[in-house]
Amino acid sequence: MQELSLHILDLIQNSVEAGAKKITLVIKDAPEEDELSIVVTDDGCGMNAEQCANVTSPFCTSRQTRRVGLGLAFLEMAVTQCGGKLRIESSPGYGTEVMAIFSHSHPDRQPMGDIAGTIVSALMGETEVTFEYLHIYKNKKLKISSLKFAEFLGIAFRFDRPEHLSLLEENIREQLQTIYGGESS
Repeated sequence: MQELSLHILDLIQNSVEAGAKKITLVIKDAPEEDELSIVVTDDGCGMNAEQCANVTSPFCTSRQTRRVGLGLAFLEMAVTQCGGKLRIESSPGYGTEVMAIFSHSHPDRQPMGDIAGTIVSALMGETEVTFEYLHIYKNKKLKISSLKFAEFLGIAFRFDRPEHLSLLEENIREQLQTIYGGESS
């Protein structure tokens, strides 16, 4: 994976596959602290201690479609190669939190990539998921909730409606442009 957004895509898809009804993505882009953190939290089925300890092994997966689970192994590699940390906390029945912390200035840190497109792609077609997204850059914040977005639009927002996804993607792009003010992440 060449962009951090692809790791985020994998994490959100893991949450969906774990039966999550609520998924939260928090990105804190803090160049002044030399830190970029990505946290994905869900209320899915969760993992026991043994599963949690082995989850970054490429040969550990609960998926029926393939025998390897490379997503978290690749994320761990991306974090490690730029002096960061990966933390995974999970409990059966309570969900999972994955936190990846990168050195912001490290030359091997992958670029952020297309966050708006990633969120839309990851949740496309989901009908039972509530999604919250907080993006912090310096002292500016972007905060989007699928429930509040529906309220704002005056519609029953659904991730399985292409026109709703287009509005969401456009809104995220506009807000990211506003908080970054033309700078790149």
